[in-house]
Amino acid sequence: FIRLLQALCLEHHEQSLRLVLQKTKFVSRAVKSCKDTGPLRGVLITCLNILRLRSQSLPPRAFLRQFLESHDAWKAFQDSLRQLTLDQQRPSRPIPGKESAFN
Repeated sequence: FIRLLQALCLEHHEQSLRLVLQKTKFVSRAVKSCKDTGPLRGVLITCLNILRLRSQSLPPRAFLRQFLESHDAWKAFQDSLRQLTLDQQRPSRPIPGKESAFN
């Protein structure tokens, strides 16, 4: 699903994006599901970041950008998404020092 969403966003195929985002209410459902710590949380964070980053690279009149800017749940979730992304990238264990890594 990540690859499909990424392809739709990169091509900015408006009809397909409308179907995936509006008809299925993907953004609302993904935001709601990210608040739980279920097994799909990482996948959803990745999908939401694909949407976030692609929308920021589009002109202001592009469908994806306008859709996300008008979505109340999306706007309210932005700070949480950034924090979840940072937490996801933080190593779970300390990185070993140079000397101990090669011993």
